[in-house]
Amino acid sequence: MDTTTFLEISNNFSLWLTPLMTAGVAFLVLVLLKEIFVSIARGIRFRYNPNFKESDIVFLDGERAIIVKIGMLTTVFGVTKPDGTYCWRYIPNTRIEFLKLEKIINLDKMKIPVVSANHDNQGNPV
Repeated sequence: MDTTTFLEISNNFSLWLTPLMTAGVAFLVLVLLKEIFVSIARGIRFRYNPNFKESDIVFLDGERAIIVKIGMLTTVFGVTKPDGTYCWRYIPNTRIEFLKLEKIINLDKMKIPVVSANHDNQGNPV
């Protein structure tokens, strides 16, 4: 094989391969950026959800937990294990919507009107 033919083939191949490699790298970068932006958007959405805030006591998949920190990419929950050890669970914000998260409400602080036949709307006996 002639060396000029080999050089021509390699030049043509590199002219064809370089744009494909650039497009592949650009595609990977865009996919990674998309994942980061989705996680940040979910973190912002969870942070500004009026139902949950930092220091709330919740049930996280059946375990009692405290919301320690709501971050841009992850949320930290403090969980007390059955043996008494306290640990932090780092949950990516993209996974929060798939967890069973229930807020514990202190019923002593809520004012629930008692309505019955022998009480008025304020809970006073009639």
